[in-house]
Amino acid sequence: MLLENFRNDNSEKFAKINRVLKKQYGATVSESSSIEDVMSVKDAILEKIQQLKITGKAANTCPELSKSLLVLESVESLLERKLNELTAMVQKSPGYLMFIDNCVARVLKDVEVGDDMEDAISQIMKQYRSSQYRYTDVDAETAIRNGVAMGSVVPNAGIESY
Repeated sequence: MLLENFRNDNSEKFAKINRVLKKQYGATVSESSSIEDVMSVKDAILEKIQQLKITGKAANTCPELSKSLLVLESVESLLERKLNELTAMVQKSPGYLMFIDNCVARVLKDVEVGDDMEDAISQIMKQYRSSQYRYTDVDAETAIRNGVAMGSVVPNAGIESY
């Protein structure tokens, strides 16, 4: 992957980045990846970069380090977009915030007593679908997953963490 490759269209760039991620880290990311997943990939890349730097590698002489730095920049960009999306969701109505906060609290409580997180999220989404709320499933589930990953829906915004 060379710098001139980043001049191609976005889908092609994303595919190249995911090929590198899959090959070197055994993971891929997408726009639908949770913040927690993207952060895990970012941590793995940072660890690899640190290992390369400890062995005396420099970005201008080590293609693997250069590639890792470029992929890290892309993953950080995706993470920033996802955090901006979360912020935009947070700015929705107070009813939406209360709904998401209650769902996150329920999932966290279920996990605390020993339930599997995926089962707890699946259960809360089943309950949501049979409720009076009519937010999109994707928005609701994404906000719930991100809230669970962070321990609350709105960090530092007056809503307590659970």
